[in-house]
Amino acid sequence: MFTMLVSIITTVFMYFWYAVMVSVIGIYIYRKSKQYRMNTKLWVIVGVVFNFVGLCAFLYARRSQFQDVCPVCFAGTPEGSEFCPECNSRLEEVRPKMKLIPKAFIIICAIISIGVTLFSFFAISS
Repeated sequence: MFTMLVSIITTVFMYFWYAVMVSVIGIYIYRKSKQYRMNTKLWVIVGVVFNFVGLCAFLYARRSQFQDVCPVCFAGTPEGSEFCPECNSRLEEVRPKMKLIPKAFIIICAIISIGVTLFSFFAISS
């Protein structure tokens, strides 16, 4: 009886934290994708469905989102240019400030998230 109660409490606790984690990932992706003018619905769905792997994919896609595209008219711009050749807007003023995330960090996060996902799958199934 006691072991069954402990397993029920543990399962509820695990699902609660899983829901919290998915919510935090979804909210983070929603806010950042809106800020960087990315497809918000698509990235939130990817983040919620694929969890950490979706978050890593979002961080990687966000990494190069506005490096060669004007955020006002979405025209291609030469790298390092100050003004858009199409709409003449100053790129440094309209381009959101973004810290680049190193590729190694994204790869390590993806490996850890796949490991955690596999561990939790085997822990739940046993």
